[in-house]
Amino acid sequence: FTPIAVVEELTAEPMGNQIVADFVELLIEAGQYLGMKLELGSVSYQLFALICILLVAIVAFLIVKFVLHFKVLRFVAKSNNTWDDCLLDAGVFRRLARIVPGIIVYSTYSLFFSPEEKIYSLLANLSAIYLLFTVWRTLSASLTAVESIYSKSQLARKAPITGFIQVAKLLFTLILIFLMLSLLLGK
Repeated sequence: FTPIAVVEELTAEPMGNQIVADFVELLIEAGQYLGMKLELGSVSYQLFALICILLVAIVAFLIVKFVLHFKVLRFVAKSNNTWDDCLLDAGVFRRLARIVPGIIVYSTYSLFFSPEEKIYSLLANLSAIYLLFTVWRTLSASLTAVESIYSKSQLARKAPITGFIQVAKLLFTLILIFLMLSLLLGK
């Protein structure tokens, strides 16, 4: 019962097996270095792995937020275009940064937990729901920005699109509700 043997069963690619096994071994060694007795499947291993995944997600979020704040926002401030100001005012960039932690948790939980563990399905559902909700908020903010950009044009007086934007937001909301219900019900 070694980390490599357990992890090899979870993945299909030989190269992927070694990488996953190395991650698991690194995690166990890090926990042991900190004085924890970690074994695959134990509660202490699950808690330590969860904390590590969340820490990586938080650090990635902070890095993306930093890059967006100091690079993208400066670029937006210097540009003469009004559409990027509308995207900034609607909070599209801020919401985009919030997608990163969800992607990290969603893509890494299966590396450290086996499908038989309860935390596996819990993290799968929670990270998928978080991603759906965050993408929905980003799409909603993007539609608000599109409406703002369009309202500043000459064409907006002749053909307003507010109704279309509201219908699109309603459709995205219904799709979100159906996807979340299907995740929660497992169907």
